[in-house]
Amino acid sequence: MTDFIRSDSGLGNYTLFYDSNPVLFVEGGKKKKQLEINDILEKGEGLSDTNDCIFWNGLKNIFTPNFNIIIKSVGDKSTVLKVFEAIKNNPLNKSYVAIDRDYDCFLNQLIDSN
Repeated sequence: MTDFIRSDSGLGNYTLFYDSNPVLFVEGGKKKKQLEINDILEKGEGLSDTNDCIFWNGLKNIFTPNFNIIIKSVGDKSTVLKVFEAIKNNPLNKSYVAIDRDYDCFLNQLIDSN
């Protein structure tokens, strides 16, 4: 099945669901239910009370305490990377993604972040 991805203007409007605050998509969430990209970008699905959200919110509070951002866990690393692919070329979008390294450095699977 092909993932449905919102148009550029639709992705740019995503943050309207959250009073224009940017959204940070991170790993984490319930293993039982894998979220679809459409549900994440169209419906705003994702969890905000996961360990990953707590971790990233803690970093945000340390380094940018006055920066308001919504943090949403959307599943595993591959799901976050799909979200990245959907939003990376949209200049109107105020969304970000963050993933941690887990064991990537030991498995020689580091992602070039440039």
